[in-house]
Amino acid sequence: MVVKLKICIFAFLLIIDLVNATEFYELNAILVDNKTLYGPNCRIQGGPTSYQVDVLVVNPSPNATLKVTYMYYNLSSGGYEDGGKICDVMRGASQSCTLTIYTPTGGKNGSDQIPFKLSGTFGVESYCGGPFCEGRVVYEKELNVTVNHYTSLYEESVITKIDIAMKEYGPVFQEYTNCPNANASALAELQDASSELLSASNDLTICNIQQAYNLTTDAIVKIREVNSSYTQELCIPPPPQNDTNNTQLPSDHNTTQNNETNETPVIQPPVNSQPSPPSSTDNISQVVLSLAKGCMPFSILMAMFVIAVWSERKSKTNV
Repeated sequence: MVVKLKICIFAFLLIIDLVNATEFYELNAILVDNKTLYGPNCRIQGGPTSYQVDVLVVNPSPNATLKVTYMYYNLSSGGYEDGGKICDVMRGASQSCTLTIYTPTGGKNGSDQIPFKLSGTFGVESYCGGPFCEGRVVYEKELNVTVNHYTSLYEESVITKIDIAMKEYGPVFQEYTNCPNANASALAELQDASSELLSASNDLTICNIQQAYNLTTDAIVKIREVNSSYTQELCIPPPPQNDTNNTQLPSDHNTTQNNETNETPVIQPPVNSQPSPPSSTDNISQVVLSLAKGCMPFSILMAMFVIAVWSERKSKTNV
């Protein structure tokens, strides 16, 4: 353990010494043409548009060849990318070297200054393979070019598709956020769609047009599937509440049973509801009853007359 610690300390001190031993100077380099570059963000076949830039580099050494490399600034990542070697400048000479820069700004319109860094070292024999080389001399220079960039037709198609997806996603997600019976699988699909749209935007920025288009298409399919398949089946609001009695309204089944139990049943008349014709016996009874009703006053008068005559005769006999 102690040995390892000593090795680490020694390595650290060695690195400090090597850094201090490296000498940095400004490289004598200028742009051959300082004109503004112009073009779309992305190429038809995908990937960012590239531009060729020429720089004139002067080798300050009369004895060694100057190896020139460069790094360009990536607008999408916010950092520098290694562009590799661009040329070897012969000793004591000047030379035009061509480098390539990229505009990974898919989906954006604007004008940007894209910087790049040039580095010059003297020959392969003095290059130790890393930044910490004892006695190493490095020449550096930072330049930039102005690029006016715009969205191509292929970018516009993806941008339009992403806008459609976002407009459809918002209301559906809001509905399920407020849904009392939100279904887990529906919400999972919406989350997948959201992740795909975010990835599609990132792919568009680096001009991965086809991937961005495919992700957006898949996200739209999921959003519409959730909207059509789950809205009616899995997001049905609960039955309304009775605020006065704090009781739920009875269901149709219970209402039917209560009606059958509490209400007096209605007797329906038979199908053959016409009265049957009277019989002959019924006719005779009706005639006798009618005669009796008609003769009743006459019978009473006759009875009173008989009683009066009988009373008169009886009085004469007694006399």
